[in-house]
Formats: sequence, structure tokens, C-alpha cells
Amino acid sequence: MSDPLVALVDLDAFFAQIEQLENPQYRGKPVIIGGRPGGRGVVATASYEARTFGVHSAMPTNTAYRLCPDGIFLRGDMAKYSDYSRRIFEALHDVTPVVEKASVDEFYLDLSGMEKLSGSAKEIGTRCKAVIKEATGLTCSIGIGPNRLIAKLASEYRKPDGLTVVSKNQINRFLDALPLKAMRGIGPKTLKRIAKLNVETIGQLRERYTLSELQQAVGERTGSNLYHQSRGSYPERSATHRPRHSVSKETTFSEDISDPQQLKQIMQKLAFMWRVH
Repeated sequence: MSDPLVALVDLDAFFAQIEQLENPQYRGKPVIIGGRPGGRGVVATASYEARTFGVHSAMPTNTAYRLCPDGIFLRGDMAKYSDYSRRIFEALHDVTPVVEKASVDEFYLDLSGMEKLSGSAKEIGTRCKAVIKEATGLTCSIGIGPNRLIAKLASEYRKPDGLTVVSKNQINRFLDALPLKAMRGIGPKTLKRIAKLNVETIGQLRERYTLSELQQAVGERTGSNLYHQSRGSYPERSATHRPRHSVSKETTFSEDISDPQQLKQIMQKLAFMWRVH
């Protein structure tokens, strides 16, 4: 049985990139998608040009306007963005039959066992970027690793238009220099709580603290989260109910399907969807 291999495809500044693609006059300029200045809206996406001014997602639009008064503020078009997302989802099926849409601009791919048929992880990632570019004209950043956590962190490592592959035996080296804020679920409030630990990187955290020490310092749940993520995985959830004797994942077809290859692909996708939830 092959080792697990997961990719996360993350479209770069998705909404803003689409607007720059379709409107050449916006290219190279700060584009901010969300509410209009003067209202109570927030930023949905900011182009990389806008991010140099300190603008970021979830920021109040009025704050974004103060930081970047010459920015191009657009309300956005969710129907159009959803159509691009659908095209990307379909294009990625040319690479692997098992694609999970995590959000409108993020897709998880199960690449387990594909290296024997489709080349190295880097070659598969390069192909993913190529099919998305051909289908939509957009760029993306891709992280590939032995689990979803590492794939997610790797996708953020070389943005925009990056490709980072982290093998199982490279996990610690990859994590060592990353700041604590790179870990999932570690926001500003949690960062303040863990400031007393006097560590700056994930590697320092892993080397200096045991699980019990972290739980004593910042609480059981947060301590467990920090401990396991610093070792390249999410903490296992405690079972508070009776163990299941069976599991299932189902779908409904709009018409009968008899093609064995098509049925096999659907079964692989359902198995992956159950395994990742």
C-alpha cells in the first residue's frame, strides 16, 4: 500500500486575479474585492499589489481605503467566481479522479499511489498548475505533503504561483523555521496566550516543550493542538461515543451508470471524502 500523498491547490488572490485577468487595465494595480468605502463591508480578497499596503481579507473596507486610497474597489461577482471554480474543479479531474472542493478557491487532491503512474509529486503539481492555467488563465499555489496539514502549510510557503513538496522525512526541517502564526487555528488571541512560552518558531516549540508542559501552560486543547501540529499532524479527536461498526458516504446519480471505470472513479472519490472528514 502506498503512503498517503495529499495536495492542496490554492488559487492566488482568486477574486482579484479574475478581475485582473478579465480587465487588463487592472493589472499591476491594487484591486480590492468586497464592500465599497463608506459602508460597513469587509474585504473578501485583495490583490498582491493591494497587500503591499497592508490590505488583507476580512479587514473593514474603510480601513482598507485608508491604507490604500488609490485602490480599485469592486463589489465582485460571485456567480462569475463560482463558474471559474467549477472549471478548475473539472480541470483537476484530468490529473486525479479524487478532488475535494474545500472552498471556492481551494481544492484537496488525493495523489496517493499516483507517482508510479504519473511521475514525481513535483511533476504532478506542475501538471495541476498547467491544466488550471489552460482552463482559466489563472495561477495557483500548490502544497504537496503526506497529510492535509502539511499540504496546507506548503501551499502558503511560496505564494503566489508557488509549488512546494514536503516528503514525510522532510516534515521537521520544513516546519522548523516557520513562525507560530503559520499553524492552523492559531490566531491573534492564541498568539498572545502562548507569548509567555518565549518561542518564535515551530521548531523551537517542538524542541522545548512536552505535551503536558504545553497543556499546563495554555490549556489542554490548545496545548494538544500546538504539540501535534509542531510534529506535522492534527491532534486526534477523543472518542466520546460508542465506536462505529460501519461508515458510509453516498451520492445520487442523475442517470444509471454501468461503466466500470466511471464507477471506480466515483468510489475512489467517495472513499477519499469519508477519509478526510
